[in-house]
Order: sequence, then structure tokens, then C-alpha cells
Amino acid sequence: MTQALRRYDATDWIVPGTLQMNPADGAPDIAFDGQALMVGTRRWPLRSAVRLAPPNWPSGTPIDPENLANVTAWQHGTSVCLDMQYVSSGKGGRYTLVVLLQGEHLYTLPPLFGSCVALQKAAGNGFSYPSNTYLGPGMETDPSGLQVDYLLSDGKTRVARYLLRFPDRGDPFTFEASRGR
Repeated sequence: MTQALRRYDATDWIVPGTLQMNPADGAPDIAFDGQALMVGTRRWPLRSAVRLAPPNWPSGTPIDPENLANVTAWQHGTSVCLDMQYVSSGKGGRYTLVVLLQGEHLYTLPPLFGSCVALQKAAGNGFSYPSNTYLGPGMETDPSGLQVDYLLSDGKTRVARYLLRFPDRGDPFTFEASRGR
């Protein structure tokens, strides 16, 4: 797990904070130019991204350099997963852009409590990922819990469900877990 990102000279691609100008030794060289994401010598066009985020999540380019604060790259074989965190306030820290580069595909995963560490291997060189939904009458403003559905890379087939209950409704980072149906 390392931070890596190449900054471009054009001011509309400069990102704030402490991102390194060059990746650390052994880390992949990661860059994006608004049209594609490049990791090392490989290039994935953004227009061909497979969106696995829910339909109500804002659409558009899956990588937005505006307010990008941190990129963490994870590698497993030839696959690369990026956790992209943005400068935010309030509840914004609960949302991470997760991009998986596997084979010829670029996937954008659901952002609510998203993380590359939550990905799991599945049969046939596939993967499963969590798609999280708040529970309770207040949902976004005062959720009572979180439903975690693990879906296959087809975006439809559920392989597991977990229910997290928030004992303190104001703190979604403290929870009790149970296996759902």
C-alpha cells in the first residue's frame, strides 16, 4: 500500500496537499489526464469505465482531480486498485472513490465507505465488492445502520449480506455486525 500520483504542470490538474510529485520506489507510476488513467505503461480510457456505483451516485468522469487529497494504490498481480480520497468536510470522509483496474476493464465502485481492502476474489478471475446502503428512517442524516451487500463484478449477483447496527446513531464508525439473508 503506497501513495502515488503524478502531477501535471497544467494548473487545472494540480491537486492540493502533500501528494508526491513522483511515486515512492516500487510504487506504480499513476497519472490521469482527463481522458484516461495510466498505471505504468498501461492506459485505461475513462469513457469505457464500468460503473458499479448506484445509479443515484453523480455521473460523469470517474476521476476528478478537483480537491483530490490522497491516492492509495494497491496491487495484486496485474490488478491495481486505487482509493481516492477528496478534501471534504462533514460526512464527506465516508465517501472514497474506488477504482479497480483489472485486465482490460476499469471499474468504479460504490463510494459509501468504499475501500480497496473490502474487495474479495471470486471464481473465474472475478471479484466481489461491497455496495453499502444506510438503514433507518433518517437514512443519510441519522442512519440506524448499514446494509452491506457483496455483489459480483456483474453488479447484480449478491453473494453475501451483512447488517451493521449503529448503537450510537451519531457514530457510524462504531457498529455491531450480523449476517443478513
